[in-house]
Amino acid sequence: MSSDDRFDFHLVAQKVTQGTSTPTHYVVAYDTSNMPQEDLIRFTYEQCYNYYNWQGSVKVPACLQSANKLSKLAGESIQKPFIDSNISESFYFL
Repeated sequence: MSSDDRFDFHLVAQKVTQGTSTPTHYVVAYDTSNMPQEDLIRFTYEQCYNYYNWQGSVKVPACLQSANKLSKLAGESIQKPFIDSNISESFYFL
């Protein structure tokens, strides 16, 4: 991984009527998209306005909100353990 793959930025997508807005800090740890950094930042900003059933912007982009909800749903719905019981009792599991 080269140093060009890793960068970070702050984003304020929400509009506040009282108080102050809180910027969200994003860290791109590994980028394989071959998009310019400005386009990736713009795409992240636009995703904050694509959350379904909400007219305004959200603090976390829609794709991350959906992934979070899906992972919670899968974790609650699937009842079998994913990890071997021998591994879960060792220190390496932690």
